[in-house]
Amino acid sequence: MQFFSVFIGCEASQEQCDVGEFDRRFAGFDGAKLVFQALGERFKRLKVIFADSAYGKMDLPAWVKQCFGWILQTVLRPVGVKGFVVLPKRWIVERTFAWIGKYRRNSKDYERNTESSKAMIYIAMTSRMLKLLEKYESAG
Repeated sequence: MQFFSVFIGCEASQEQCDVGEFDRRFAGFDGAKLVFQALGERFKRLKVIFADSAYGKMDLPAWVKQCFGWILQTVLRPVGVKGFVVLPKRWIVERTFAWIGKYRRNSKDYERNTESSKAMIYIAMTSRMLKLLEKYESAG
């Protein structure tokens, strides 16, 4: 079972990336900028990123492709469908947030700093993985 998956493929090259251009063109996407830069430093072979439809605006996918060589694929809602719809790939993120939220300390924003919040998420996901491994071991 996979908990986190990335599509592996091409190398990131940030030399051709103009970060100032990002600041001018994509005001309001500051969080995305930080995430993309962190991803570029940590996952050198990243190829495809799935994102919410809001990230498909203002040529952000083209900028990501030019700067990092990645494909920013937005998950769109089907046209003409009303009510609740399970969106491809997005349910994986929502399910993960639900797993994290099952732990009382993560159900609200109790933490005063991000490091302790990050640690609690690691603890919650480690606990989840250990429970799954225990189930797998007892079944085998």
